[in-house]
Amino acid sequence: MHERGWVDGYVFSILALAFSKWGEIDKAMQFIDKMRDDQNLALNDKTFYALIHGFVKESIEDMALKLLKKMLKLGFTPDVSLYDVLIGGFCFLPYIVAYSATMDGLVKINEVDHPFELFQDICTHGCRPDVVSHNVLIKGFCKAGKVNEANNFLNKMRVTGLVPSVVSYNLL
Repeated sequence: MHERGWVDGYVFSILALAFSKWGEIDKAMQFIDKMRDDQNLALNDKTFYALIHGFVKESIEDMALKLLKKMLKLGFTPDVSLYDVLIGGFCFLPYIVAYSATMDGLVKINEVDHPFELFQDICTHGCRPDVVSHNVLIKGFCKAGKVNEANNFLNKMRVTGLVPSVVSYNLL
């Protein structure tokens, strides 16, 4: 198929999505691995999205997070819909707690910009981030060496009426 030009990254994505929707995420991964090895095709963002969605759907969140980490490492930028899928998979908790947990996971894998985008998403959807959400970002800023931004964020937290916790100050 590949020799005739029938298979490209988009066909890859469609087939991965089909396997995922059928609940055959293991077959999707086998197919992807075989095609990558045999045909030297690289994964694109849509293929990552399909695979991550499939793992979340099958409640294999650890693999979904591993793929997210690989996706970020390869330079792909996830959009809000991918985060919604991840949050939906972890969302047995209240909305803000799920967002905070997702942001914390991203900070742990050294992705500091993405948690800030999620934080902004929380605010635009009418949720009021709590102290824990703020602490996650303060930790991320400090981890990235952006201590001034962390301190500014702590001050913004006070302006919104939240009282920083002992953890908030210890992070700085």
